[in-house]
Amino acid sequence: MFATQFEPPFVEEFVQTGIARFTFRHFPHLGPASEEAALAAECAADQAAFFPYHDALFERQAQGLSRAEVDGAARAAGLDLELFSDCLDSRIHQDALAAEIEEARRLGVASTPFVLVNGVRVPLSTAEEFLALLRALAAQAGN
Repeated sequence: MFATQFEPPFVEEFVQTGIARFTFRHFPHLGPASEEAALAAECAADQAAFFPYHDALFERQAQGLSRAEVDGAARAAGLDLELFSDCLDSRIHQDALAAEIEEARRLGVASTPFVLVNGVRVPLSTAEEFLALLRALAAQAGN
């Protein structure tokens, strides 16, 4: 829901205009498959394709997060599959992912999405309410 209803208008209105920046952090709390997907996304980022990969994987999530789906998302995102596979198999991003998980727990994250604006949690009820709150915060900051 966040990726389809909240993220696109937020990126268009705030990120693309330079008012805010969007930082994605992993919190793979649904078991080993979600951890594998997070590592795969970082391997995609190594090829400058984090968000194309993220979007392709999100579209496939109903089929599960098997290795075949993870690889299919890499193919759909136009990644070099050999580099991607080598990266994922090496688990080179495991330590960074563990640090992100620890930071999330420190912040009280229990599930996703979890949005912070200037260190304060922002509730996600509807996209319209979310954007209205962000507009008010931007106006307070002079943007």
